[in-house]
Amino acid sequence: MAVAHHDFIPAAGRRWLLPLYDPMIALLTRERRWRGEILKSLDLEPGDIVVDVGCGTGTLAIMAKEQVPQAQVVGVDPDPDALGRAQKKAARKGIVVTFYCGFGNETSKLIGAARATKLVSSLAFHHMPREMQAETLASMHAALAPGGALRIADFVGGHFGGPGEGMLVRDLTAAGFENARTIGQFRLAFGKVTIVGGERPRA
Repeated sequence: MAVAHHDFIPAAGRRWLLPLYDPMIALLTRERRWRGEILKSLDLEPGDIVVDVGCGTGTLAIMAKEQVPQAQVVGVDPDPDALGRAQKKAARKGIVVTFYCGFGNETSKLIGAARATKLVSSLAFHHMPREMQAETLASMHAALAPGGALRIADFVGGHFGGPGEGMLVRDLTAAGFENARTIGQFRLAFGKVTIVGGERPRA
């Protein structure tokens, strides 16, 4: 898939830091704990179509596939270098995850309308300008099947330019998700990761 012509911030902030991204996140954020909480809250099942928006090097997408091998898992990210690492990580583990190169606001175009049953995004929204956040949520809503669930985990409270927790919840409601709420909060040495969630209405 072709990438639209937008700027993006690499996962580690600078391209040359990408090789350090996975060990840095693992060491500094205790990611297995909060990423595990995301997947636990989604109650993944065989037959699910799970889409990770802003998947970066694929850690969460790969965890989802390992947890429920019968689920179809897809990652979307605009950084071809990060996706290259994601593909190699999945291959080393002997699992199949499909990766598309694209921006968050292209999610429904890449995945298909009302096709995903579970949507996730972690540590991606604080990289996006407000306009792109709104466009990404709209596209995620369009890609999600009625009754499907969304989870977003990100830095909040101003850390790394992350949106405020209340702002994220309000944005989910504005984008058409119901039952928008905070799922969990995890304190780090340098800030806080908050998980928010919502569902696409069945009607």
